[in-house]
Amino acid sequence: MFEAMLKAFKVYFSTLSLVVYFSIFAIFSLLLLPLVSSYVNVGSAFIRFSSLYLDVTFVSGLVLFLVGVISLLSMAFFTSAIINIVKFKETLDVVRFSRVFKSFSKYVIRVFSFLVIMSLASVILGVFFDVLSLPVLAQFLILILWVLFLFTPQVIVLEDLGLLEAINDSLVFLKKKPVFGAFYLLSGAVLILFLLGIETFLGQFFVWEHKIVSIIIVALFVVPFLQMLATELYLKRYPLSSL
Repeated sequence: MFEAMLKAFKVYFSTLSLVVYFSIFAIFSLLLLPLVSSYVNVGSAFIRFSSLYLDVTFVSGLVLFLVGVISLLSMAFFTSAIINIVKFKETLDVVRFSRVFKSFSKYVIRVFSFLVIMSLASVILGVFFDVLSLPVLAQFLILILWVLFLFTPQVIVLEDLGLLEAINDSLVFLKKKPVFGAFYLLSGAVLILFLLGIETFLGQFFVWEHKIVSIIIVALFVVPFLQMLATELYLKRYPLSSL
C-alpha cells in the first residue's frame, strides 16, 4: 500500500504540468458546488444537508439542476483525465497532453453517469434523514455509500467496462481488498486534516480569501493525488502486469 502511495507521488510530480491543465475542470466544479448545496465546507469538500430549503421554485430548481450537471460533468472530465495519466504513465516514459486528451473523452459519459447516480443517492439520503432530524447519520451513510463504490471510476477507465459492470466489479474488488479502501480513507483523512490546518491558520488573516486558497489546493493536489492513489491501489490487483 505504501508502495502505491509512493508511486502516486512519483506520478503526480512527474506529470504536474498535465495535472495543472486538467485541474481547471476540478476548480470549475468546486466553485459551482456552493450553488448546488445549501452549505459547502470547501476545506473538506464535504456537502452538508442539514439546512435544505423546501421552497425552491421551478426556475431556481432548474438553475440548480443545470449547475449541478455542469459541476458533475466537469468533475467527470477531470477524474477520467487523471486516471488516464496514471494509465499512460505505466507504459510510457513521457505522457503528453494530446494523448491523454484524445483518449480520456470516451470514458467521460460513463464516469459522469456514475457521479450523477451517486449524487442523487446522496441527496435522497440527506433529505430523508434531514426530515428525521438525523443529519450526522446522513453524513455517515453518504460516506459509506461513496466508499463502497470508491474504485468505480478506475474500473471504468482501466478495464473499459460499462457502468453497471464497473459498479459491480468495484464492489468485488473492495470486498477482496477492504484494506485498500481503509488505506485510501486514512490517506484522505490525513490530507483533509492538513488542509483544514492551513485553512484555520489563514483564517486568522483573511475573511474569505482563504477559501479560494483551499479550493486551489483541493483541485491541484488533494483530489488529483487521491485519484492517483486509488488508481495505483487498483493496479495492485494485477501485480505482475502493467497496462
